[in-house]
Amino acid sequence: ISAYCFERCYELTEVNAPNVTSLNSYCFCNSDLVSVDFPLVTTLGDNCFNNCTKLTSIDLPLATSLGARCFYSCTNLTSINIPKITNLGDYSFASCTKLASIDLPLVTTIPTNCFEDCYKLTEVNMPNVTSLNGYCFYNSGLVSADFPLVTTVNYNCFEDCRYLTSVNLPKATSFGDRCFDYCDSLTSISLPSATSLGQYCFDHCTKLAEINIPNVT
Repeated sequence: ISAYCFERCYELTEVNAPNVTSLNSYCFCNSDLVSVDFPLVTTLGDNCFNNCTKLTSIDLPLATSLGARCFYSCTNLTSINIPKITNLGDYSFASCTKLASIDLPLVTTIPTNCFEDCYKLTEVNMPNVTSLNGYCFYNSGLVSADFPLVTTVNYNCFEDCRYLTSVNLPKATSFGDRCFDYCDSLTSISLPSATSLGQYCFDHCTKLAEINIPNVT
């Protein structure tokens, strides 16, 4: 599907394109699609489904790569099946305000602003992630941050995660500025491998009562 092909097709709710393998930039941006079912698609360009506010479900079983803002502001999206994804773009799912959970077993890096403003996102399964980039979960609904392989947590990563109560980052050595700023439900945290903490890292963590950082100098 070529770039901009169905952009602003406001009445387009259904597409039958079973042999499509590639979706290019802005191809369905601002359309009224309700579901996305492309069984053979492997790559999605930037802004493919940006602002598809009626989109509720995604089934992309062979897709390996999502472009920047691919599903940005898909405010009714609740169901996602993308088991083979290895690469996400910046802001891929930002402002998907009804998204409650996501399973990304092959992804190793969460890019900048990827899940920003996903207010209802409480569960993520990303067992192979090693790097969390800036603002990736900013203002999301995460209750726990369990990333056993992550070594680097960049700036503002979990800022404004007001419901975050549990953090498991056993291998993380570096935490950027404002990483946990305004995580005001966080009561205790252990960062056994941390060697450096950025400015304002735990600012406004008003309930934080206990912290373990044995290697910070």
